[in-house]
Amino acid sequence: EFLAEACTADTDTLLNHIWVADHCGVSEEKKEKLGGCVLALLENKIIGEERLFLRMEPEMLERIGLITSSDLFKRKIIRKNTATLYKQNKFNLFREEPLGYGLVLDTITSDALPEGNTLETVVSLIGEYDLDPNRIAYMVLDMVQIEQRTKPLLNLLSGMNIHEERLLPLLSLKLQNKNTVRSTMSLCFFLAERSIIKHQSISLLLETDTEMDETIKGFFSDTLKHGKKLETVLLTQNALSNEFSLEDRDQRSPAQIHTKRGFYFKLLLEKGDLNAAVSVLEKTPCL
Repeated sequence: EFLAEACTADTDTLLNHIWVADHCGVSEEKKEKLGGCVLALLENKIIGEERLFLRMEPEMLERIGLITSSDLFKRKIIRKNTATLYKQNKFNLFREEPLGYGLVLDTITSDALPEGNTLETVVSLIGEYDLDPNRIAYMVLDMVQIEQRTKPLLNLLSGMNIHEERLLPLLSLKLQNKNTVRSTMSLCFFLAERSIIKHQSISLLLETDTEMDETIKGFFSDTLKHGKKLETVLLTQNALSNEFSLEDRDQRSPAQIHTKRGFYFKLLLEKGDLNAAVSVLEKTPCL
């Protein structure tokens, strides 16, 4: 009689009734009978296994023999869901993070927003896209370095609570690029003049004495190699022709030492801070 009515009933409605009956706190004996009814539906192909896996609880699946252990099945579901969630979060991170940094860059370079709203928007984007505040600070330093909207950008650093202890590592990182040492040292002076960092802290970004010794040794080594190479060229040219002019040789400019302390010393002289310049010169007489 049950199977006859089940054949004419809507399967979704039937599964809903079975699920509700299984969760109404009935006795184990009635649950066994309910499991027998579900098994009969499965054996007579009224409902397929896939539908049961989608609609029934693990305990019911274990009762009718589709799985061996409901606890083991639940653990597999948890692992599967965790792996899926990890992949989804990773995809979202790769997809949304560049968008977040792009929106921040657009915000700090835009003149449309008032100064207060810029800080609020940037902080909101950091939270929404889970961005790295240090990377945002690095972007702001880049914008200050090329002198675009300087005052609002410095206020943005202060508003984000990015002060000296967080800026010095970022400035040190920028100084590692030899092509931008001079502009970065100028940026350090600018930040010191605006009381964002201390003048004394700039010395922390310079080379150690050991690094300076290696730099100077490298300079003299390169100069010596250049001199030997030049001497070889001169001897060869003199052997071939006496038309070589010593004036051309004098016009060759020697190599220059492009060091952080060198730029620091020159900037101190440009700023008129003679005491600090003399202090640097005493520590680095080769300048």
